[in-house]
Formats: sequence, C-alpha cells, structure tokens
Amino acid sequence: MSNIIPAGVDFEDVTVDPDNKKYYSQNNCILTKADNVIINGGAYSTIPETAVAIGDSAFNGSAIKSVVIPSNIKSLGDNAFKSCNNLEEIVIENGLEEIKKGVFSRCKNIKSITIPESVTKIEDGSFISLCSSLEELKVATANTVYYSKDDYILTKTDNTIVAGTLKKAIPEEATAIGMRAFYGNGYISEVRIPANIKAIKEEAFRGCGNLKTVFLEGGGVIGDFAFDKCGLLTNVYFSNGVTKVTEKGCMTESCNVRSVTLPDNIDLDGEYALRTHVPQTIYYPEDLEFLGVGG
Repeated sequence: MSNIIPAGVDFEDVTVDPDNKKYYSQNNCILTKADNVIINGGAYSTIPETAVAIGDSAFNGSAIKSVVIPSNIKSLGDNAFKSCNNLEEIVIENGLEEIKKGVFSRCKNIKSITIPESVTKIEDGSFISLCSSLEELKVATANTVYYSKDDYILTKTDNTIVAGTLKKAIPEEATAIGMRAFYGNGYISEVRIPANIKAIKEEAFRGCGNLKTVFLEGGGVIGDFAFDKCGLLTNVYFSNGVTKVTEKGCMTESCNVRSVTLPDNIDLDGEYALRTHVPQTIYYPEDLEFLGVGG
C-alpha cells in the first residue's frame, strides 16, 4: 500500500474525517479501519493503543527522534523506519512478534536495539544497511527463537547469524551467516570468517561499500552474490574451510577483486563462480577441478 503522506513529510497535526470509511487518525498517525495498521506516522506521532502493526514504510524518511513500540504492536512492516536519520532511541516492548525487511535501514544514529522475548520471526534482511553508529544489538534472554552474543543475533535452532554490528569477531558458536545478514553494512573494511562457519548464505555481505579484504578461514558453501556490490573489495583469501562457491558467484562485475587465493578442495560451480570486471590473479593448485572462471 502506498503512503497517503509522502515519505519525509512531518505534519504537526494529521487528522482523518470521521466519516472516512477506510482510515482513521489517532496520535498523529493514520490507521486502517479494517485491521488497525498504521500506514503513516511522523516526527509528532506516538503509537496509539488501537494499532496492531506498523505498516510498510509508515515512518519512511521521518524526522522522528525517538520511538516506543508498545506491546500492542505485533508486526513491524518492510522499511517501516527506513531513512529516519534523526532516530536515536528505539524501545521495543514485549509483545512484538515479527520484524520484516529493512525496518531500520539507512538510519544513521541508532546506538542500541534490543529484541524482546516475544519476537518469533526476523525476516532475512531485517537489518539491511544497519547504521555504523550501532553499538549494541541484543536479544532478551527469555526469547525462545533467537539469542545474542557479542552484538550478533543468532537462531537457537542452528546458530545462524541473522544480523550483527561486525565490530567484534564473529562468535565461535555461529555455524552459518544468514541471507542478507550484513547487507549494506558501511562500517566494516575487513572481515575474517572463522573456521566454525560452514555456510555463507545469499547476499550475506552484499553492498558492504567499504569492505576491502576478506579472509575465509571457514565459509563452507558460499551462496549467490554473497560479496556482490562490494566496490572496494580487492583481496579475497580462501582457505580449505571453503568447499564450494555457487554457480551465480559470490562476487560479480561490481567488485574490484584483483587477487584470489584458492584452496585444494574447492568446487567452483560454474563459470560465474568468480567473476569481476577487472583482470584477476587467481592462485589455485594444479589438480583443482572447476568448470570455469570468468575474468
């Protein structure tokens, strides 16, 4: 649903005619009458008790500085608070169940986020473009689906990283890096994937614009576009902990990788497994078998 009020517009007072059959207003928010979803809010809004969800892009571009997500809110929609550059403080009360994609993407001043125990679903890419200012990312200890370690969020079922600040080493408990877990992180310039990581899923580090060097002590199977659109990425070092790079490739023409070191046991699944737009120096053993490497 497209917003009634354009993104980035913060009116001091928003009201809906009481006779409107589709929408109503409360606390400077516009909500749907059918299901009590907030479709528009702004810098002068507070979340009303009647609301059950914050809809897609509802606060997109708003100048809001702080927000309390009360217990009556069960879902945060796609890009709900995208590009809220003045947003510094978020309090999420117990009651929220679902966090969709890109909820806090491109917010530049958030320092801390705590996920309450009630959250049972965090979609892939929920923390896209997580701001470099973020210092603390936690999960309530009573949460039955997720837990946090060293400012990373992991699943309890299989220890897959859902999101993280990347300001500390990847925890030894982790077994995989989830889809779009660090998508768009503009803080990290170097990343070391430890041996305990057995899979790096699709687009995990896509769009990390300042990433220059990757050391893959582990990684197992590297998914499609895992390091795509990392424009400063120059050096990638593969160890024997990497067994396969998928057909669509972990890097593409948008990367500037010039040096790749491959292990003995890697499987390059197709000619696009490694492909950039600059000439590459690729070091690989004489007995390595692969279908092709694009240059």
